[in-house]
Amino acid sequence: VPEHTCEINGTADTLKQIFVNLIKNAVEALPKGGRIDVINQGPGRRDGIDYFELQVRDSGPGLPDEVLAKLFSPIRSSKAGDNRGLGLSIVHGLVKKLNGRISCNSTPMGTSFEILLPVRVNKTLPK
Repeated sequence: VPEHTCEINGTADTLKQIFVNLIKNAVEALPKGGRIDVINQGPGRRDGIDYFELQVRDSGPGLPDEVLAKLFSPIRSSKAGDNRGLGLSIVHGLVKKLNGRISCNSTPMGTSFEILLPVRVNKTLPK
């Protein structure tokens, strides 16, 4: 049983928007099917800060270097359909608004987004 609960400073709507955008991008990267994983890594520490770690990864073909170079910038999407190219820019802004971090690792075997959100620690009262 943990000594404390792990909470973040953010709303359900903010988290929903982050995940909807990341999962939508992953679905679009898999036109012939594949795998999308949403992974709760739980609490972790980076650079002396406690974070709640989440990951969204897919088994798509990966992102080209020119896309990776401007990944979180609002650009016109080259994808077919109704895409405006703003999804990752929005995700980046929301994560930053929560004082978090987001990073991307992409290879020809898939793409993974790691999201680190600062935790708010509430100690349980002694019995």
